[in-house]
Amino acid sequence: VVDQFCSLSGGPSVYKGRTMRNTHAGMNILPEEFDAVIFDLREALTSYNIPEDARTRFLARIQILQPQIVGQ
Repeated sequence: VVDQFCSLSGGPSVYKGRTMRNTHAGMNILPEEFDAVIFDLREALTSYNIPEDARTRFLARIQILQPQIVGQ
């Protein structure tokens, strides 16, 4: 997760793990569960005083992954 998040935020790490589709296969994650994770991440980033524009960009990059995670 650290490499994934670092990569998504434009950091120096490169994510070399499994695809999101393969990682979440068989988990049957619901849209509202995905949304709950996004909410928790937003709250965590806010609590660490991450600027709103940076939070929005980072969470948008995670949102793009939703079709690969939800319902798999």
